[in-house]
Amino acid sequence: MKITENDGKFWIKSKEVEQVYHDLTIELMINTIKRLKQRGNADLLRNPYVWQLEKLNDMHLLTEENVQTIAKYSDISERLFRDVIANEGFEIYKHGHEQLAKALETTTNINYGLQKSLDAMARQTMYETNNLINTSLPPALQKGFKQALEKAVGAVVGGISDEKKALTKAVFEMFDNGFTAFVDRGGRTWTAERYAQTVIRTTTFRTYRELKEEPAEEFGIDTYYYSAKSSAREMCAPLQHRIVTKGVARTINGERVLSLPDYGLGTPGGCLGINCGHYLTPFVIGVNYKPRLREDVENLTEEELKQNALDKAKLKSYERAIKKVKDNKQIAKALDNTELYDKLKLRERTLRSSKRELIEKNPFVLRW
Repeated sequence: MKITENDGKFWIKSKEVEQVYHDLTIELMINTIKRLKQRGNADLLRNPYVWQLEKLNDMHLLTEENVQTIAKYSDISERLFRDVIANEGFEIYKHGHEQLAKALETTTNINYGLQKSLDAMARQTMYETNNLINTSLPPALQKGFKQALEKAVGAVVGGISDEKKALTKAVFEMFDNGFTAFVDRGGRTWTAERYAQTVIRTTTFRTYRELKEEPAEEFGIDTYYYSAKSSAREMCAPLQHRIVTKGVARTINGERVLSLPDYGLGTPGGCLGINCGHYLTPFVIGVNYKPRLREDVENLTEEELKQNALDKAKLKSYERAIKKVKDNKQIAKALDNTELYDKLKLRERTLRSSKRELIEKNPFVLRW
């Protein structure tokens, strides 16, 4: 009996939740730019200090507008996240349970109470995440707005640059710094967007793995199929397309079962550790059989897998850079800075060209 996957829209919807917080950041920046550009009784070039005072007096209006924006996106993110975890996640568990029951030719009741637990966990996760964002973002926005005003005025008064350049530089510095949510005990600064996306990514992947493995625990199975993809870290490469266990390595009916603890299970550089994209699927030896490897994975050596991992990292680097340039284009457009916008367009074309060259050199980087 072949094991089958049923990820549904789990990962697609998970990315949608992450994107919500990015879209929130962009909208907050656009709101800020509109407030900075709004005409008043004074302008930055002729009366810089009066202009600064007017903008500071208007800050409460910006804060009220941003609070409403944050609340809107918080509602969207919670709705999406609960759907990912409680609905799409439960379907993954249910599919695995039914598949394992069929393989063992037995029946047990599906734990429908798990769906309520998942919904409660999702609700609590989003409550904590959005509560931090709702309390930390408004002050961070006020601080960033004040700093942007001070830097723009300082540049104009000091004769360093004209009004347009001064405002552009101040806005982009604020955007690049992000809106700080908190500083952890290690001294690392977390922006609201980065914190929220990290929580979402970590929680969804951990939940995915647990839901994949839950049926095995219910049926008392401790052997799993280790997923295979076209790139793998050093500790994962030997495990791909193999049968593994969290217990002791052994041989069952001629099938060698590898022990995950022997490959650094859960450690940063080990199997199923930080940023590892592999997962386990319950596997009944003698009943289930491994899925056929995709063409891009079947004949790869361990060295090729590692090289693919390096190229995959390079591809992601290009994708991050392209996304950053696209964001900057939105900011430049909001600032009416056509010169900068055109430069960013050229930069985006260059990055896309480099990305295409990498894909042409190694098409495997597009696949997992």
